Amino acid sequence: QAGHELFATPKLLASRAAAELRRRRLDEVQRLTGTKFSTAFRAAPGIIAISDLETGKYTDVNQAVERILGFSPAEVIGRTGIELGIWEFLEERADILEELRLASRLSNREIHLLARNGEKHRALLSAEVVEIDRRSCILSSILDITDYRAALDALHQRDLSYQTLFNIGADIALVYRIDAKGRAAGPFMEVNDAACALLGYSREEFLEMVPSSLSDASNWLATGRQILKERSLNFDTHLRCKNGDMLAVQVRTRLLVLDGRNTVMIVCREAAAATDQEARTADAERKYRSIFENAVEGIYQSTPDGRIISANPALARILGYDSPEAMIASGLNIASRSYVHPEHR
Repeated sequence: QAGHELFATPKLLASRAAAELRRRRLDEVQRLTGTKFSTAFRAAPGIIAISDLETGKYTDVNQAVERILGFSPAEVIGRTGIELGIWEFLEERADILEELRLASRLSNREIHLLARNGEKHRALLSAEVVEIDRRSCILSSILDITDYRAALDALHQRDLSYQTLFNIGADIALVYRIDAKGRAAGPFMEVNDAACALLGYSREEFLEMVPSSLSDASNWLATGRQILKERSLNFDTHLRCKNGDMLAVQVRTRLLVLDGRNTVMIVCREAAAATDQEARTADAERKYRSIFENAVEGIYQSTPDGRIISANPALARILGYDSPEAMIASGLNIASRSYVHPEHR
């Protein structure tokens, strides 16, 4: 019994010493963890905030809130987001609180905030319900993405404008890359609605096709080599439709550099449509010429200094010449010859 008591005391002391060591280690771990969190809290580029789940009042917030929203931490602590007026849409706040009460966390929720000066900010919110001093709190991380979103919106608007302009015409438009030897370097990159309508292929089919699918490969190679030299090229050719028909087209090509690579844009007008347009233009010119030649009023075209370039027969007769050609050959200056007050011209 005496021997047992003799060893009991050292064992008790050892047990107490071990417990004290474990407590000190735990304290040290907690101290280090607290130090790391405090450092991350202060240095984070985004807003990190702690708020009471029930009251909504902020109990702590880092310095980033002043840089992003214009409020100092001292102004934020002890007040709610509603009191500060930082929520552009209060329903967003209500939805977030409801989700946190149900699931205790959320990640990368896009929110809309207002700075002190009224400037609008878009941000990503991640939050989690934690217990601090026996109270449920919300630990929030807010990353400002205003500039990023503005850039995306601008790109989206530019893309919409490009697509509208690209698809508004009635001519076929095709875009593809070429290598240093003028060979097609892959399938079509872009096609417009007119190409799909006139040739019968879907957009998805076009984006898996190479230019030689539409006509002989040697034609495209010769075109590629020539456009590398001349930068632009016009010619007539035939394109193969999905149903096997060959469509006669007038082609205009231009060499572009996109993302540092040679890219060809070709615009094809159906030959029949081009012929119709030429006929309509010629007819309009004939009608204009008839009106010009047969008008009873004098009509002329002159340079800024008054030298006549062209005139109708009526003007020649009015000014005493046998013909417009004779009047122009005489070197007549309409400003000095025909105006009583040349300065009024």
